[in-house]
Amino acid sequence: MKSKSLLVRVGLFFSILVLGTAVAMAAGETTGLALADLSNTTVDTINDADAGTLFATLDKTGIYRSDDAGYSWQRVSPGPSGEIVKTLAIHPLDRMTLYAGTVDENDRGSLWFSKDGGKIWAPFPLELPTNARNDAPIINVVTIDATASNVLYLGTEGQGIYRVHIPTGQAEQIGSDPLTEGLYVRDFDVSPNGQIYAITTEGITVIEGASTRKIETIPDTPVSIAIDPVNPQRIYVGTVAYGAFVSDDGGQSWQELNAGFGWQPGVMLRVSAVTVDEDKPQHLAVATAYSVGSQLIGDGIYETFNAGQHWIKIAEHEDVVDQIVIQGGGIYVATTQGLVRYGNPLPATSLTSSLHFDSLANPTAVQLLILAITVAIAGWVLLGKVSGKSYQNQSAI
Repeated sequence: MKSKSLLVRVGLFFSILVLGTAVAMAAGETTGLALADLSNTTVDTINDADAGTLFATLDKTGIYRSDDAGYSWQRVSPGPSGEIVKTLAIHPLDRMTLYAGTVDENDRGSLWFSKDGGKIWAPFPLELPTNARNDAPIINVVTIDATASNVLYLGTEGQGIYRVHIPTGQAEQIGSDPLTEGLYVRDFDVSPNGQIYAITTEGITVIEGASTRKIETIPDTPVSIAIDPVNPQRIYVGTVAYGAFVSDDGGQSWQELNAGFGWQPGVMLRVSAVTVDEDKPQHLAVATAYSVGSQLIGDGIYETFNAGQHWIKIAEHEDVVDQIVIQGGGIYVATTQGLVRYGNPLPATSLTSSLHFDSLANPTAVQLLILAITVAIAGWVLLGKVSGKSYQNQSAI
């Protein structure tokens, strides 16, 4: 009987520890998809690190991470020094290394990095030339060269493009003519062979090692870009007023891809975001908007399964969306109303898959309290009864 009672107490002890730990992990997360928990707040950026892992930055809230395709979100940190994150880049060879371009309340730009998935941030040792007002460039976009992973590329708001050697922080501006030096960079994309495509106010600039070239054949001003992950010669571009285009020869010639948009000639159709499914390159998604006078009005989210030959409207958005990610067949859209997922439904989740032990690496005050109560109750169940039995035994002697 004594051994049976001891086994029961030990079983209760471990059950309480497991349950309490699970509750503590859940307290450190925002569970569910965006419609439940990342809604009603501005999602500034959305990035996919690898299969199932997503990063999101929320306006004045911080950086969130999901390791289960969006079932659960954990707040990783408030971000670099509480500044507004304008762009977030994930190192292609080390998914725990992040780079963030930020802007402070005085509109001063900075570059930060993290080696632990965004929990702890440090200023990147970088000095960029200041403009005539002695302002450092605001970094609009950051990307890492997939073929030379020790090189960063920074796109700025009106002060051009910089190549940065990561180990030393040494930076050099790409291009020396006044037009290149004053470029406003909107977006980057990296081709499978390492070419960097920059969307700027002056068109598309292609960076190949130490050289650059401009693509001047596109029929309209580009605002978004995506490169086929298998064929580096296939480039998709969204434009200011004439919809989407594709080039199969590296930008020498272009074909219109507007079937299914319901677009009428004379109306300015902007494709503000375009992305390609890395697992299925024929699968793309875009966000569109219409120009009405001097205003932009969001239209919708479209997807295609035949490389843009025909688009299917899957959602309407009043927001002008400029952040889309495709992962696992799902389309993730960052808006001022939160993060939304469209496409194939996710498989059913379980308690164990939606809880992550790394949420206890830097526990919050609430998590510490839950763990302390758990240990106290478990200890009382195990040791309290043992002490009581010992007292009774002593009294009987």
